[in-house]
Amino acid sequence: MGLRGLTLATLLTLLLACLAPGAVAMAQAQSAPSAQPGAVVAEHTEHFTFELETDPATAAAFAATYGPLAEQSLDELSTIFAVKPSGPIQIIGYADAATYAAATRAIGRFEPPGTDAIANPAQRSIAVSLPLFRTLSSTEAENAIRHALAHVLIYIASNGNAPLGFDEGAAEYVSRPATPDLARIAALMQGANQSNNLISWGELNRGQPPSYSPDLIGAESYSIVAYLVDDYSLRTFRDFLKSMHNQSDWRVAMRAVYNRGPDELEQNWQSNLPRWINGDWQNNIVVAFDLQPARDYLAKADYQGAKALLDQSQQLFTDLGDQAQLASVDRLLALCDTGIQAEALMTQVQQALQQHTYDRAASLLAQAQSQYAQLPANQRPTDLIATYGRLAQGGMTATQQLDSAQVHAQSWSDYREARADALAAGTTFAQLGDGEMVQRSQTLLNDLDTRQRRLVYLLGALASLTVGWLILWVWTHGPSRLDWK
Repeated sequence: MGLRGLTLATLLTLLLACLAPGAVAMAQAQSAPSAQPGAVVAEHTEHFTFELETDPATAAAFAATYGPLAEQSLDELSTIFAVKPSGPIQIIGYADAATYAAATRAIGRFEPPGTDAIANPAQRSIAVSLPLFRTLSSTEAENAIRHALAHVLIYIASNGNAPLGFDEGAAEYVSRPATPDLARIAALMQGANQSNNLISWGELNRGQPPSYSPDLIGAESYSIVAYLVDDYSLRTFRDFLKSMHNQSDWRVAMRAVYNRGPDELEQNWQSNLPRWINGDWQNNIVVAFDLQPARDYLAKADYQGAKALLDQSQQLFTDLGDQAQLASVDRLLALCDTGIQAEALMTQVQQALQQHTYDRAASLLAQAQSQYAQLPANQRPTDLIATYGRLAQGGMTATQQLDSAQVHAQSWSDYREARADALAAGTTFAQLGDGEMVQRSQTLLNDLDTRQRRLVYLLGALASLTVGWLILWVWTHGPSRLDWK
């Protein structure tokens, strides 16, 4: 066949034959599936080829489960690193643990313990263990794919020149950060910092992994990338990786992009480390890529919580220049602002009711209803709006009744209407807890009652005088006609 006929897959087949039983069958199946029909089943998504050592039904189920996760991860990571592979990425699934171990050893790259998917960036492939993947949660599986896929994209962006520390740190940083994992990283960095056991950037980024704990290598790599992203932006770090495409010396690339020497940046990172260990480790801007948590807050009408997350997303997508995602964020932020404004107006309505300024409460409530009309129906506090509306309308009606009573009180003929209005107003004000207006209503009623008593007394006095006069008149009145004869 000659050297020209020796493909990489064939060489891998020969190597695996020496390393582990069963490796030959897998490598042959990958290089020439027709040689062993059914040994490897291929499934495809838009950007991925799944070559799985399993039966067709299981292969289809695997691709259906993890294909969308891989596609979403590629979409996000391509935005972060501003690169996309020119062809499909292979995800190779091994059914046999020994075959998987041999294949990943042959790749020969450093990975921290617990890495569940191993990338071969030069070959645009990712190796996974099928039995292991079945035990992972959806989040764990997604993180495994993201981590490996990040290595592939970093390799493309930097033309394979990104050294270990920045390569591994970026791959860990762009995974979905879980709080326990980040807390463990912070604890490892705290121990290394206190024991003066930090790895220098020069040593960390040499061709071979330094002779330190793999866990510490991974933790420190993450902390360095987190520092560069937090202090200089994700876009700048992306530019740093891309600058290595034509510059193999990371120190020269760093000086050109950051306008600072590596030693100065390393010193600043080390000075910042205590603050990062004491709480800043919880910050990871990549979290802002996922808009679903903000949507969940919005669905629960937690507008402040949603806005806090969306502000981070807006910062991220502005930094990356992702106009499509920015448009989505802006739409969600508009809903947040509408909800926050509506809630602020409802608070002002409550305050106006407490201050018994009923017309202002009604006006503010109308504005709040206008804001809520722009939100989904299930986010509108219908019962509270109805209650506030009833209270405001009751207060305004009672105020009108009291004003009417004061007008009618000027006329004796309208006394009955005046008293009825004042009594109704006072009753409503008492229900509203409006002591001042209750007192005004009571004062008017007292005044009306006092005037009524005075009228009764006056009429009584007039009646007594009239009766007395009649009695006197009758007593003094003689015969109507006198006979003088």
